[in-house]
Amino acid sequence: MQCQRCGYTLLNIAGGRCPECGEAYDLRDYRFEPQTVAFACPHCEHLHSGQGEFHQPGGDETPVCRACGEVMELSAIRVVPLVSHVHAQPVRQTPWDRSRQLGFLRAWWETCRQSMMQPSILAASIGSSSRTFAALCFVLTGCLFAMAIWGLLALGIAGILFILTHFIAEQTANDRLVAAMYLTLKIGLVLAASPLPLLIHMWLIIPAAHLLLMITGPLRGGLGRTTTAIAYGHGPIILAVLPLAGPVLAYLWILAATIPMLSAVQGVSPARAALAALTLPTFLILAAIAIAALRIVPML
Repeated sequence: MQCQRCGYTLLNIAGGRCPECGEAYDLRDYRFEPQTVAFACPHCEHLHSGQGEFHQPGGDETPVCRACGEVMELSAIRVVPLVSHVHAQPVRQTPWDRSRQLGFLRAWWETCRQSMMQPSILAASIGSSSRTFAALCFVLTGCLFAMAIWGLLALGIAGILFILTHFIAEQTANDRLVAAMYLTLKIGLVLAASPLPLLIHMWLIIPAAHLLLMITGPLRGGLGRTTTAIAYGHGPIILAVLPLAGPVLAYLWILAATIPMLSAVQGVSPARAALAALTLPTFLILAAIAIAALRIVPML
């Protein structure tokens, strides 16, 4: 069992942080081979075997000591080796988390592709210690990339028109070329700004979705896990730059990716995840209906 950042061995260490580099780690992000390690209760030192698919402390449930009955905090549990060679591999990491190995562009594109085409696989790669800040940076990077595509394209076309206006076209054609240049710039700016409403939507839906998940039942983690799931579900935001129906297509695709993300990361049913993901649009639709009804009623 090694630190995923510096490779330091984390056996017989409690505290949830690597003593070598200070990186936080979570036992739920590792898969252990059966009969290779035991987990020491931080209260009485009683040893427990791993449970669940990855033989982790407590499996999918909160670990409770069988000897003293106390709840065992994951960050306080010591992993005690039972054999000389312990193989504890990281469960998985998102391509974005492996950007140092893959390279920035490849990691970004692979994360976008998984978010759009394989959201379940991407969700399975999100560990409980995944950095929320990294997920938010991923969405912001995608948004800026989408804006830059159309911004540079609009500037390039406008520049060509500008050259035609001053060096090639006749005086009678100048007005048309200038009008075309300004129209190109306007269209490019509109398309470049198209991801912004979806970015604002992400910030609005995060607290609404998490609040609804808290009301409807238990969760695996706090607001950070919900934020990470929704952020990675916004990989299709790059589709917003497509002409005409691009923002609508991106929004529907984001919903389709966010639902399995929330379901897997927070351990809730797809129905609860869908209800949480649709909280904000449902509220806006109901509010619009209510406003329309208030305007119509006085006219009757």
